[in-house]
Amino acid sequence: MVRRNLKVSALLVVAAGIVVFPLQASANTKTVSVDAGGRLTTPTTSGKITFTDLAPLTTYSGVDAIEGLPDGNGFAHGRYTISWGHCAHGSAVGGSFRIESGGSYPHKLPKTEPSPTPIKIKTNEDGVFSCTYTLAYPAGNIPVKAVRVKNDFWIVNKDGTIATEVDSKSVLPGAGPPVPEVPLAILIPLGMVLVIAGYVLFLRRRQTIAAPAPA
Repeated sequence: MVRRNLKVSALLVVAAGIVVFPLQASANTKTVSVDAGGRLTTPTTSGKITFTDLAPLTTYSGVDAIEGLPDGNGFAHGRYTISWGHCAHGSAVGGSFRIESGGSYPHKLPKTEPSPTPIKIKTNEDGVFSCTYTLAYPAGNIPVKAVRVKNDFWIVNKDGTIATEVDSKSVLPGAGPPVPEVPLAILIPLGMVLVIAGYVLFLRRRQTIAAPAPA
């Protein structure tokens, strides 16, 4: 009903001889959280996602990714986890997935594991979806040449095609150097080897000092 009224209003304005910009058929929006310096919060960011022109009472899957800018830097590869908060319109299911490779916003999805992702959204009877969210993303894998980043989100049909998409405004990358993901199980044996090697070296030096001088 709201969209119908907007279209009627636009026709009346044009009929009156007033030049206006074309009205947008949808108002998809996505916000992200930033720190005091205007940098994307890390290792999680949060905000609100709204889609206004989807099929009523329909379930879609979703893909969310942090993109490095300028264009061509690609996405932050690795594990993403979305948790949903309050939904003003529709409902959603969170979960985790990995961005593996490829992709180009807005027309090509990056390769994900699994595919489709476990992220699900369902619209209300007006085809509207609007929920708050928190996204944990691989902050250490932001493309090294990226000077800014943005958060892209695709709505995906059951057949794997893109239904629609939205991206956040671009912001500065989150502060902090990349941190490699090294399993603790690898670090523990390495530490033990270093301790043992140090002890052996200590004993050899002690024996060398204690040895009597030749007559």
